[in-house]
Amino acid sequence: MEQIEQLENAITQQELDLKDLNELLVEDSTNEEILSLKKEAETTLNTLKKQLEQYRLTILSSKEELKLTNNSSSNNTNETKTIYFKPNDQVIAWSQRDNGWFAAMITRPSNNQMYWVRFGPRDNQLVSLDKIKPFSDINSVQLSSINTSKIKIRKLPKKTITELPKWTKPKPNDTEKDLLLKRKKRHQLKSLMKQQKEEEDLETKKNSWKAFASKMKK
Repeated sequence: MEQIEQLENAITQQELDLKDLNELLVEDSTNEEILSLKKEAETTLNTLKKQLEQYRLTILSSKEELKLTNNSSSNNTNETKTIYFKPNDQVIAWSQRDNGWFAAMITRPSNNQMYWVRFGPRDNQLVSLDKIKPFSDINSVQLSSINTSKIKIRKLPKKTITELPKWTKPKPNDTEKDLLLKRKKRHQLKSLMKQQKEEEDLETKKNSWKAFASKMKK
């Protein structure tokens, strides 16, 4: 099982790297070094996925394999209905790292009713099926075990980024490697700035709703 987790971690990281490279190519579509890195990343990703599939088949029974890929409930009406998820499903999941319920997205199923879940842009965690709920449950408190008061908004970093650091700007004497690293860093910071802005807007809406609710109680 440890081997499967290692392969899944490697696949997740490779997919994130490939996404970064694709976004860099939007800015510089003819950069040979980026294109070469992308080709290498794609080859590595395909190899890792094949290794994972082969390894899974050697240790999982056909019954377990069916559970991982089946999205429908059992045909036996006497059995308790079990909800299965598929990649890209929007859900509410328990974050072990942050100790709370968060909106998240299913990345892929793992073994023994475990799923790889993505919280935010880069936070991937392995979560058990009993700690994942359909996103619709957030508005169906009476039908779910989720307490919506426990669903937390991720806190912003202590220092909010308002502009890109000067050192990330390209210089005439930069090597191709320096330029590539700077582009990647600028892209990461821009993504973080966008995320911070979205979270600030969400926090503002949340506070406005609290103020409105408090006023209505008076």
